[in-house]
Amino acid sequence: KAPSNRADGLRIVRTIEGAGRPLLRGEVVKVELSIDTFGNEIDHLVIQDLLPAGLEIESSAGHRLIRHKEHRDDRFLLFPDALGGVQKFTYLARAVTAGEYVLPAPAATCMYDAQIQAFGQAGRLTIVEAP
Repeated sequence: KAPSNRADGLRIVRTIEGAGRPLLRGEVVKVELSIDTFGNEIDHLVIQDLLPAGLEIESSAGHRLIRHKEHRDDRFLLFPDALGGVQKFTYLARAVTAGEYVLPAPAATCMYDAQIQAFGQAGRLTIVEAP
């Protein structure tokens, strides 16, 4: 069973613009990842948002705290500088293939302390052909 909704030392929440309704094929949506460190400063995080097969990353916004980021075919990876409190990171994704998809849970893990990790909410995503 895939992990979902777990917060050990930090929390991650993913918000997809237009979630809760079917997306139209070709539609671009904003994806926001919110990281809450519960007031602690945490360094050496890796933030991973796995994408369902029907979405592709278009672009991601710059942020003063981003050390490194990667747009891969199946995921968005983010390596921020030390974070404290709540920080939000965004990227744009395009709905490219109609279908019903499982939306894997986003994850955040401290690379040097495996006890500090979080998994967000998993879900479902529907993409339909544009009329």
